[in-house]
This record gives sequence, C-alpha cells and structure tokens, in this order.
Amino acid sequence: MRADSSKTSPYRVTVVSRRPLLRESLRAALSGEGLAATAIDTAHEASWDDLQVFRPAVAIVYAGNGEAPTAAQLTKRVLECAPATKVLVLSDSDDERALLDAFALGAHAFLTISASLADADRAVRSLVRSRANADPLTIDELTSPPASSLRVDDREEHRRPSGLTRRESDVLKLLAQGASTGEIATALAITPATVRRHVHNVLAKLGVHSRLEAVTLTRLPVAG
Repeated sequence: MRADSSKTSPYRVTVVSRRPLLRESLRAALSGEGLAATAIDTAHEASWDDLQVFRPAVAIVYAGNGEAPTAAQLTKRVLECAPATKVLVLSDSDDERALLDAFALGAHAFLTISASLADADRAVRSLVRSRANADPLTIDELTSPPASSLRVDDREEHRRPSGLTRRESDVLKLLAQGASTGEIATALAITPATVRRHVHNVLAKLGVHSRLEAVTLTRLPVAG
C-alpha cells in the first residue's frame, strides 16, 4: 500500500482495479491533487487487506467491459471490507445495466473513463462531503418501464430544475423513465454522442455525479 498524502486527510481515496497502468496512473494523479491516495490490485488477494487498514472515504472501482470481477462485484467487496467507504464507479461502457447492478450493491456515483482528472477530483470531494446514498427505490424505478413506453410530453410529471434547456429537460425526463443512452437517442431522434453530451450538461448543471442522483433530485419536493 502506498499513500502519497497524510492519512489524516479527510480526502482519502483508493483506486481499485486489476489494470496496473490505469491504477497507478490514477493514484499518482489524485495524489497530485492533494488527496491521500492508495491503490489495490484486485488480482492479488492480500492487497485487499490494505483497504481495511487505510479505510478510504472513497474507493474508485474500475472493471473494463466484460472484465471479471465486474464493477458490481468490486463494489460489493469494497463495502464488505470498509462499509463506511463510498464507491465511485469508473466506467468505459454505455451498459446502464452494469452500472445499475453496481448501484444495487451500494455504489454511490459513477464517472466515465473519458472524464477529466478535475472531474474525478470534484467527484471524490463531493462524495466525502455528501451524506447521501443511492436510493434503492430509484434504482427499481429506473429498471421498470418498458422501452416502448418511453415518451416526452409537456406534463410536469417531474420537477424541472431551473437552468436546463428544453432538450436537456427532455433527456432528464427519459432518464427518469429508465431509458438507456440508445433509447433516448431513438426517442429524440439524435445521436448517442449527443445524448451523452446532454447528460453531461445535466449532471454539471444539477451539481451531481450520476444519472441516479439527477433523477432522484427531480423527485424531491419543491421548497415552498
């Protein structure tokens, strides 16, 4: 285990992956941002002992598409070793099912592999400060509607946060119905790349780091 900042820092983060280049590069980069960072090689069983000793505030887990153990399995293992740790899933896939599986096992947020170091740094610090957890009811709701029922209309079924464009609001409504990137693209007659850009803008404007957090925010009562 290598920690490059003081263990007294509240911003303690561990990178969990079997890929050495990604694992060590991200650890070093986060250390450069002032975080106390360590790394765990999931291919070595003894490495997991470090997690119990270091007890990071946030664990960044990464499993490539089709890779074992999966992000969900890594999330489960992290929380078994350190229940108070918040899990940030790093994903290089548009497979919402894989992400939902990770959330169902306790993950708190996710970033795509294309995210910047600044995005990762902000996500870690936000998770350290936040008391929120992913809502299991939201996960159920996201998986329940059939794709054929997806629609966008003018009824205000969900609170529309200020600052969103009409198209961004449409994307958020479809996310709340459980739509995947491809399904949103079809419903709105736009490309998947455009959907991802809209989702990125929605998350940035709402100040959240995951689609689940964005959908949960729309379901909160409006302060009156």
